[in-house]
Amino acid sequence: MRTRGGRLAVVASLAGGAVLVLGGCGRISPGDTGTGDMSAAELGFKKYAGGVDYPSVTGPHNKGYVAPREGLRQLVPLGDCALGEGTFANGYRYVNVNWTGSGGCTKLSITPKPGADDETDVPYSMRSGWPGGGLPGDVVVPWGDGSLIGVGAMLTRRAPNGEQFRLATLPLTFNTHPEQETADDASVNTAVKVGSLLLIGGGQTVDQMESPYVFASDDAGKTVRRVPLPTIDGR
Repeated sequence: MRTRGGRLAVVASLAGGAVLVLGGCGRISPGDTGTGDMSAAELGFKKYAGGVDYPSVTGPHNKGYVAPREGLRQLVPLGDCALGEGTFANGYRYVNVNWTGSGGCTKLSITPKPGADDETDVPYSMRSGWPGGGLPGDVVVPWGDGSLIGVGAMLTRRAPNGEQFRLATLPLTFNTHPEQETADDASVNTAVKVGSLLLIGGGQTVDQMESPYVFASDDAGKTVRRVPLPTIDGR
């Protein structure tokens, strides 16, 4: 999984607001903001100290660090709890990881659990660390049949039984070497299910010119087609 550059926000909203309800984790009704004097407890939420695995290597001499836009970035309903999508700082780079909920949805654990790869024979500058795992993608979309679709440079479906299937690949250039700052690149910023349609939005940089894009899929991510966007001031 690549680190999202976040260079370009999506120009238009793809869909209206949605309500996320997690069993046992409180309820937010349309129009509620949670602001003012109302506490999280009054909204029906309960705090569990240490209930989320930290998304970075930690140890006696390494307190861990997670850059902005990294770590646990999204929660989507899964069963009686949720699946978390994000990245883990393995000491060398950020890799794709998932968090899965415990019984009662009181803890979110990185699954599979981060491990240490033996790279003692590899020069330090060439080490890559633990490769991560789980459903890949920058955004995850619940599909209504118990499956989830991870959207990134490629699309992946996670079946209700946990098995994964590779779907379409976005016909864009994703820079897999962040140190090459002037290279063509793309980012996925949002994805949403609208009826039977999957909409994917983000930005791309070609020859150092930025522009937004939208792709649509009529078959749950097996194929994608580009949606023409209207010009603004001739651009």
